[in-house]
Amino acid sequence: MVAVEFSSEATDTLLRSNNTPASPDAYDLMLTAFGVALADWSGGRTFRLDVEGHGREAIGEEIEVSRTIGWFMTMYPIILDMSQSDSLSAAVEQTRQMLRSIPNKGMNYGILKYLTKHESARRTAILERKANINFNYMGQFGNELNNEKFTFSAMPPGDTIGLDNERMYQLEAVAMIVGGQLVVRFVYNTRDYEYSNIQELVNRYKTRLEALLELHKHGYASVQRPGLNI
Repeated sequence: MVAVEFSSEATDTLLRSNNTPASPDAYDLMLTAFGVALADWSGGRTFRLDVEGHGREAIGEEIEVSRTIGWFMTMYPIILDMSQSDSLSAAVEQTRQMLRSIPNKGMNYGILKYLTKHESARRTAILERKANINFNYMGQFGNELNNEKFTFSAMPPGDTIGLDNERMYQLEAVAMIVGGQLVVRFVYNTRDYEYSNIQELVNRYKTRLEALLELHKHGYASVQRPGLNI
């Protein structure tokens, strides 16, 4: 596992990015940075990812979740198209529009896959396709525990999955905001990647997300970096 941490100032900029209905939000920016970093790192332009959500979306008046606790968990595939990754502003807008086009933030996928009988073997096969990469933004942690009795511990929890279990993905990016700072952990299969390869990816992710934050702090036209079209 390789982790990268962003400053409180950068995290605050990330959380304040969605200042108009047409602006990208924090998730758009984090996912775009991941896609651009993957494109830089691998040379590819299109990536199939599984993404996760808490599953607590309001999808209809007939479903009331306000008196429940915990996550319902949604997991669904996306195609992350980085064909415009040479321009960060174009890449983030493409990602934003793609995410907004997904019905009910992916909840329908699980219903189609697990609760629907398919007569077509082709459709079943499509739903059974597996991605090798996972992206998961877990949200914010720590602020709710700042009281006299409890505080959020920064100590690593250790392995949460048995070491003998087969990994579901070759590469996972798990993002969360802890105590006001964004932390992104890159978990990988050591049979597929070496530490140095993942460290390079992490460095590219940090560079790209920081460039996106500058873009939204100062405006599209005012941020220029060598070798990068904004």
